[in-house]
Amino acid sequence: MTETQDADQAREELKRFGVRLRDRRILAKLSRRTVAEWSSMSDCTIKFIESARTRPKLCLLYTSV
Repeated sequence: MTETQDADQAREELKRFGVRLRDRRILAKLSRRTVAEWSSMSDCTIKFIESARTRPKLCLLYTSV
């Protein structure tokens, strides 16, 4: 696999993660602000993760479980 293919695959995974996060947040009837408070992130960061504009850090994902 080339470097470009790796980057494309990583971007697709990031998009899928954001969609899953948003869908589950909505299903749980939680606001971005509530999720942000529970995870010690800003609501803007949650929005950027959901829209695949930023990659969440592993340590944030692990401590938010």
